[in-house]
Amino acid sequence: VTIKGGKTYCIKTTFTGSINFDAWQGGGTLRICGTANISNINGVNNNCNIIVSDGGVFNTNNLVIEGTSSFKAFENSQVTIGNFNMNQTTPKLYIYTNSFTINSTFSTNAKIYNYGTFAINGNFNINSNAVVENYGDINVSGSFEANQNFTNEGKIYSQSHMNFNANAVIVNKCLIKADGNVNFNNTNFTNIHGTVISGDEMHVNGGAQLILQ
Repeated sequence: VTIKGGKTYCIKTTFTGSINFDAWQGGGTLRICGTANISNINGVNNNCNIIVSDGGVFNTNNLVIEGTSSFKAFENSQVTIGNFNMNQTTPKLYIYTNSFTINSTFSTNAKIYNYGTFAINGNFNINSNAVVENYGDINVSGSFEANQNFTNEGKIYSQSHMNFNANAVIVNKCLIKADGNVNFNNTNFTNIHGTVISGDEMHVNGGAQLILQ
């Protein structure tokens, strides 16, 4: 299947196969209302969008989204991605579902807005150009690394350690919890009626500034 010309391709039942976006021909939208088991998905770039509607199921082993593309997963949908690449700054990810899973380490420079439950079976690295806002739950089986501005109004849990690095501005209004160390490394961390829990130790390093309100 090739999506182009700004058109919308809707999967209403069950689809197994490959999807190609043609961004140079106007791109378009893949809307999933049924079940999509996608072996390969290519060309998700400018003007290309993926929408997993209420009740839809999206499964793929590898996904790269670039340019001005976006991915939206609505309530009651299910999304499972093996490897997810969002290395550019312009793509956007919106999570409203309570079942969005990445089965590998996830490093991103993109814009991510989580209102549901985001599970990462690996490490989660927020790189220096990313924008991440969490209003739901983020569960990470590995470490959590924040190298850029990050706002948490939900719950974040790491089964390993957490590092807040590199002059990042962090605002926590709810719960941040790690089974291992929580390290504040040359960061500006503001805690507004929130809670930070370490299962081991907390360290304030370098020129880190902690503001507790």
